[in-house]
Amino acid sequence: MYGQIGQSFTVAFAQSIAPILCRVITATELFPRSFEELAFQIFSLYISPSDIPSKDLREIVRKSYSSSVFRAPEVTPLVTVDEEKQLHLLELFHGEHG
Repeated sequence: MYGQIGQSFTVAFAQSIAPILCRVITATELFPRSFEELAFQIFSLYISPSDIPSKDLREIVRKSYSSSVFRAPEVTPLVTVDEEKQLHLLELFHGEHG
């Protein structure tokens, strides 16, 4: 559940960026939640509570995706470009460095 035995959090996290992004898209479509809750659930798949207790992880995620960091309440808004063609744009520029 938390990656390979003996892997550090950093290694496990770095090796799992692509699967996380796929899960975010799939999870968002299937189970609409707040970005903060979704991020917490996904990070919980990779971070053992013995490394970062769930309470602390939830607080880290809350602070990381707060309105003081992101301009948009959705964090990464999905904007419809062409409804007929079902063309959408995920805006990734609303963060602190956007």
